[in-house]
Amino acid sequence: MKLTVFQSGPGDCVLVESQDGTLMLVDGGLAKSYREHVAPALSTLREAGRELDVVCVSHVDGDHIGGILALLDAEFDWRVHAFQSADPTRRTRRPSEPRPPNVKELWHNGFRAQLDADPRPVAELLSQTAGVLELSEDAQRLEDAAHQRDLAYSAGDGIRLSDRISEHQLDIPLNRRFGGEGGLLMVREARQTADVGTLEVTLLAPFEVDVVNFQADWHEWIGKHEAEMGRIREDTRKDLERLNLDDVGTFRDALAQSAGRLGDRGEVTAPNLASIMLLVREQDDKTLLLTGDGHGDDLLKGLEHAGEITAGGALHVNVLKVPHHGAEYNVDTDQRLYERITADHYVICANGSHHNPDLRIVDLLIKSRLAADPRPFKLWINSNPQVTGNKHMEDVRRRVNQRLDEHPGRFEATFLEGSSFDLDP
Repeated sequence: MKLTVFQSGPGDCVLVESQDGTLMLVDGGLAKSYREHVAPALSTLREAGRELDVVCVSHVDGDHIGGILALLDAEFDWRVHAFQSADPTRRTRRPSEPRPPNVKELWHNGFRAQLDADPRPVAELLSQTAGVLELSEDAQRLEDAAHQRDLAYSAGDGIRLSDRISEHQLDIPLNRRFGGEGGLLMVREARQTADVGTLEVTLLAPFEVDVVNFQADWHEWIGKHEAEMGRIREDTRKDLERLNLDDVGTFRDALAQSAGRLGDRGEVTAPNLASIMLLVREQDDKTLLLTGDGHGDDLLKGLEHAGEITAGGALHVNVLKVPHHGAEYNVDTDQRLYERITADHYVICANGSHHNPDLRIVDLLIKSRLAADPRPFKLWINSNPQVTGNKHMEDVRRRVNQRLDEHPGRFEATFLEGSSFDLDP
């Protein structure tokens, strides 16, 4: 197993390669960072005849889904170019973005999946943004109204993603390896696994109760953004016209009709963060935990449900992608997490935005790991203060260097200098 961790702004973007060459891309960071740091590498893979066997979008926050949308938009533009170029009487411009590899399957709890899974009006269906959930009463509020507007845009991104992968556009299978195409990814009674080449992937989260809560939040968002829905619908129509198609999709019409019947729901309590979280195991027993923006409690709950740990037990993995960019939520919860889940390598995807990674989490992670396991370990941070110009990242580097001096030989740390680093656990 090999990981390529890309510079991805404040978000996540990790490429997992198995022993047999199977590729799984997990999240895409922001669209801007994707175009600058990820797209060139993926284009090289395409030129070598490689494909992305799975692309996973953990949730619809902009710093996770944005890059994936940019990838799909680029592929759409290239297909339009090929379609139009087939007509010798038509002049067409070559797309400016490099062409990505073919995407064979997408994993995502997206708008269309929820439409198929829930018979209630479309407006009640799930697909909310991570950040809106961060505004719940039991979580630290990270941003103000400006942040909420950004998150509303991310919710629209979730619908645009469903458009792009639909049979009318790129026709990419959704969640096919997990119990049938189009179904929702959520933890049910039995352990759920999928084979991706030589990788065994176990679904750890979200749980069904989180999805139910998520649906209520999405229902509220739809009711407040009818105008945005109309703009998205018009964008979809224009894209379909470029491919010489005229079926916008009945789910859009249902959406417009349902949005007008919502009425007032009163106060809606925002649900817990419902990121897709995965345990990836290679045949040689290399292990990787991919956590999206999930909570530590949910990760532990998912591992217990999958039989990977007992109640109160511990697990050691080769690589842990630190949840939610190292954000601070609850000190006690996070301390239990890093005592019970230890790793050889800790990947922190953050660039100082929103004060991530939080210095208290950095300290907790290091302190907990030093106490729990005498073996050496390494921190991998996918940005650095010279690149970001962010004062908080300077504070993070200073704190990490301080802990390195206090515990010589116990651990190492790497701050990303270029577009990506490779990690071979």
